[in-house]
Amino acid sequence: MEDAKTIVYLCPVCRQPVTESRTAFALQAGPQSIACSCKDSSLSIVEEAAGKFLLRVPCAFCGGEHRAEIPAGSLLGKKTLVLSCPKTGAECCYLTEETAAKAAAQRLRQAGEMLDESAEGTFLNETVMHEVLSELREIAARNKISCTCGSRKWGMRVLYGSVELTCGECGAKLRIPAATDEDLDSLCCLDRITIRGAAGKS
Repeated sequence: MEDAKTIVYLCPVCRQPVTESRTAFALQAGPQSIACSCKDSSLSIVEEAAGKFLLRVPCAFCGGEHRAEIPAGSLLGKKTLVLSCPKTGAECCYLTEETAAKAAAQRLRQAGEMLDESAEGTFLNETVMHEVLSELREIAARNKISCTCGSRKWGMRVLYGSVELTCGECGAKLRIPAATDEDLDSLCCLDRITIRGAAGKS
């Protein structure tokens, strides 16, 4: 069977996850549109020159549309790509394997439910965010946050549905989801956090 990529996003209108697969051949053959069954939103993928794909993703978390340019090698070769809303930090789209699509759709469904429940809240999930921040403080107290460039200097920005860590030396960023119980569980499993920046220094 030809390799395929499954695209999952959360419809901003009906708040239901949209899941469809496209083969590598179809993605390279021409523009693709992935529409929600409610017919009020659609995601588009177009292959551009220079071996890049342009995605236009409707976002349920900020109400806007996000554009993302992804190298063909990454879109077709990586097992999973996650696109986040730059305004809220919430994960809004997954490009993954068919076997992982169900879990991705469930994450988006849960995020959509919390979005409805906390429309005027400071965070997408107040409880999870506070627990994530507490866990990050504990990891930081053990001096276990570093960057692959060799630096242990970092800054933190708290977003609506995630926390962004930035290396103080090379500027590399790491976004940590902070919206679901699964996000908290994943963080609690970590002994250390590594920001993927420049190659390690001698």
